[in-house]
Amino acid sequence: ECGGIVIIQDEKSAKFDGMPKSAASTGLADFILPPRNMSESIIAISNHTYVSLPEEDALTENKDSLSKIFSLLRTHSKTDFTNYKPSTIIRRIERRITINQLKDIDEYLDFLKNYKSEITTLYKEFLIGVTNFFRDTEVFEHLEEKRIPELIIQNPDSLRIWIAGCSTGEEAYSVAILFKEVSNLLDIHPNIKIFATDIDKESLFKAGQAEYPESIAADMKPEILSRYFIKKGAVASVSQQIREMVVFAQHNIINDPPFANIDFISCRNLLIYLQPVLQKKVLSFFNFSLKQNGILVLGSSETTGELSQYYQTMDHKLKIYKSMGKKIPTKFDDAVPRSITINSPVSGYKKYYSDPPKPFNEERHLDRLLQSIAGEIIPLTVIVNEKMEIVHTIGNTEKYFKLPSGKMFNEISKMAVKDLSIPINTGLQKVFNQKQEIKYSKIRVNLKNKIDKYGNKTIKIKNRTDSACCGFS
Repeated sequence: ECGGIVIIQDEKSAKFDGMPKSAASTGLADFILPPRNMSESIIAISNHTYVSLPEEDALTENKDSLSKIFSLLRTHSKTDFTNYKPSTIIRRIERRITINQLKDIDEYLDFLKNYKSEITTLYKEFLIGVTNFFRDTEVFEHLEEKRIPELIIQNPDSLRIWIAGCSTGEEAYSVAILFKEVSNLLDIHPNIKIFATDIDKESLFKAGQAEYPESIAADMKPEILSRYFIKKGAVASVSQQIREMVVFAQHNIINDPPFANIDFISCRNLLIYLQPVLQKKVLSFFNFSLKQNGILVLGSSETTGELSQYYQTMDHKLKIYKSMGKKIPTKFDDAVPRSITINSPVSGYKKYYSDPPKPFNEERHLDRLLQSIAGEIIPLTVIVNEKMEIVHTIGNTEKYFKLPSGKMFNEISKMAVKDLSIPINTGLQKVFNQKQEIKYSKIRVNLKNKIDKYGNKTIKIKNRTDSACCGFS
């Protein structure tokens, strides 16, 4: 969190490998070394120029190299870090220069050009999220005692929640547990849907696994741990009832359109990394998202700033605000430069897919039209990318696809029922390779209505540039 260096013992050199394995599983190690080599790295890091540099002598003067680094990151990740807080960006770059034992930013720029993996590492470095269950206990206690009961009483049928910058999922699951606890206490059980979003795919994958080290016991009451987690050796897994409340999604809070009709937003310790122009943009998106009297929770060093007239302060110290229902006129033309929302009802996983962009309202109306006529005019259709991942569906998938148990997969062959898995997988590979339409007929599929009741189905697969369409009839 403070930009330090993490060195972990190589598990092969350990008599008992549980601790180094657990430490390495965080993905935060800069070096994994046997103990005899650790001192050498520590001395090299301690003696590096940037460790002893005063802050004013940092890399800010070399704007040309900085802009080229931003350009490399933009090309690689489609994320523009230009308007992120310079102090944070500089610290992270200096850290990578130190770890790689390079002389200066110009040498690091050459290093980035020659080693593409370092671009990925730097990108992840900028996105490092520090989180844990029920972080800032006082905030969660206030929400549990005051704000969440109010929301549930006001919305007994359904609640929509957005956790922006969810990292590896601890915040999202903490909020889900809190709403579940209060619902049970009040004996009011609205349908609660939590959208947990982050820009980092790797963090989302970990969040979707819902498995955490047993050390999380230090972050919560024993009764919460026993009620909502399942112990499996040294791992604690989030229970199914809580997992079902949360949908994880890749989402760029600056560029992608915000969610609508939201009752509760938690976005803690994300705005502090953004310059004022981006903070204002994000807060205006939250203003659009929140219903009147909806709750906004920010980090301890964050405020609503220039948009304070649109939010009522509920607790200044804890940074809890309520939407006053006054909306800022917002256009999403600049908010959707490269992505449109696509939804896979099969997996419950919402993600963002690129090109060609359409205005947000047009895309929304088109999606509603397709869904309304699906089943009457259009056969079940599934769009798949070259990684064999489902990116969009039209029609009812119930008979043909299922949610796999264990780790979450979005791969079509793993989600298709057994009778369809092999022809779908084979057909897609041929279509992507040959760029020609393929049609399979008279495939026997168990309809599962009655025992051993089968129906004959037809699959038609067409290539569409970087995706393929599978039609079922």
